[in-house]
Amino acid sequence: MERQGYAIDTMNVRLSTLKRYCRLAADAGVLSQEELYRISRVQGYRHKEGRHIDRQRPITRRGAKKAEPNPLTEEQVAWLKRCHDPNTPQGRRARVILCLLLDLGLRVGELVALQVKDVQLSRGLLRFYREKVDREQTHRLSADCLQALRAYLPDVAGERYLFPGYKGRHISTRLVEYLLKDLGDQLGIDHLSPHDCRHYWATYHASHQRNLAQLQQAGGWNSPAMVLRYYVASEIANEGLLP
Repeated sequence: MERQGYAIDTMNVRLSTLKRYCRLAADAGVLSQEELYRISRVQGYRHKEGRHIDRQRPITRRGAKKAEPNPLTEEQVAWLKRCHDPNTPQGRRARVILCLLLDLGLRVGELVALQVKDVQLSRGLLRFYREKVDREQTHRLSADCLQALRAYLPDVAGERYLFPGYKGRHISTRLVEYLLKDLGDQLGIDHLSPHDCRHYWATYHASHQRNLAQLQQAGGWNSPAMVLRYYVASEIANEGLLP
C-alpha cells in the first residue's frame, strides 16, 4: 500500500481492521496465539513517521481524493453560485447544487440523495438523512438556497428525487464531482471538489467563532475532534501575543 501511494491514515485503518479480524480468527481457533501475537506486533505509522515516508515516496495519494482541500475566497463562492444560466433547467439545477454545498455544508452523498419532499419551501427548511451519523436533521435554508430552489422546483414537479437521474434513481456523485471540476478549471483551481465546498462552509463558520458544539451538530460529525481542525485552520496563531 505504501508503494502504491495509499494515504498513511488509510494504511493505519486497514491494518487495524485486519488485526481485528485476526483476533476473531484466533478466537475461532483458525489462528494460533503465536500467530496472533506476531501479527499484533505489526505497527502502523505515527504522524511524524508518516510525514517522513511521504517525503521519500513519489506518490502519496491514491485516487482522486486530495491530501489537502482547495481554499475558496468569498468572491469565488459568489461566482460559483451565480455563474449558471437561470434560463435553462441545467443551469437552475447547478445553482441549487452549489448553494446547498456551499451554504449548508452537505456531503455529496447527502446532496444527491435528497428528495423533493425534504424541501419545506414555505417554512424555509430542509430535512434530510445523514447516513454517516445515522441521523435525520433539519436545516434552515439560506436566502440563496431559497431563491435557487424556488426557481428550480417546478422543473422536478412529480419527481421523487430533488436531482433525478435515470430509471427513477438520483444523479450520481460522480456527476456532481465533474460539475465542480469543470467550474474549478474555469476559476484556475485544480480538481475543485464537493468536499472543498464543505471545507469552505466549515472554515467560514469556525473563523466567525461559531459555537463548536453547534457547528459539530450542523456538520453531522460524531466527534468534536474533526471540527477543531477547522478552528485551528482559521486561526491566526499569534493573535493577541504581539506587544
